[in-house]
Amino acid sequence: MTDAPYDEEKNPTWKLLLHTTEGATYQVARAAYVNGGFSPHVTVGPDPNQVDQVHCWQHVSFAYRATALADDPGGIRTNRDYVLQVEIVGFCDPNWSSSPLYIHNWPLWYQQGVAAVLNDMLTARPIPRVSTVTWVEYPASYGERAPQRLKWKAYDAYSGILGHEHAPENSHGDPGDVSAFLRTYLLT
Repeated sequence: MTDAPYDEEKNPTWKLLLHTTEGATYQVARAAYVNGGFSPHVTVGPDPNQVDQVHCWQHVSFAYRATALADDPGGIRTNRDYVLQVEIVGFCDPNWSSSPLYIHNWPLWYQQGVAAVLNDMLTARPIPRVSTVTWVEYPASYGERAPQRLKWKAYDAYSGILGHEHAPENSHGDPGDVSAFLRTYLLT
């Protein structure tokens, strides 16, 4: 969907930024990308053709920036700051807490499949397997002034794993508190 470059920096600090689609299928997420004119690098979710399997759809080459963050002209250039973005099909909103795709209900096969994709992304660029940000449950994570949201300089300097809830100039609160998942599968 895009071939736009990252901002040029001498020593970029790479990030892996997690989103949740707040929908139950890839098709719903894809329609939102097309209608909204934005996309992550990849979407990972249940494979529509295989039971208990995860599929990864790539939208943007890792050589180019994704466009799934708010990135107002003249403002903070959140998408351009060496950030790989992944949308995970699922929910952080507790109104969906009965769904198997609610972040705290992911079945083991889903956790492992999502983790495999994220591990591949972490090795695709020099992204450390750390997360030093505070992960907050949705809806407390929502809002431009939510306490876990990073200021521009902190975001620019950050290197590791973070979420949409941490990006400046954004209000979304996804993916909620995924810290237990990260500790189990991704962090060193």
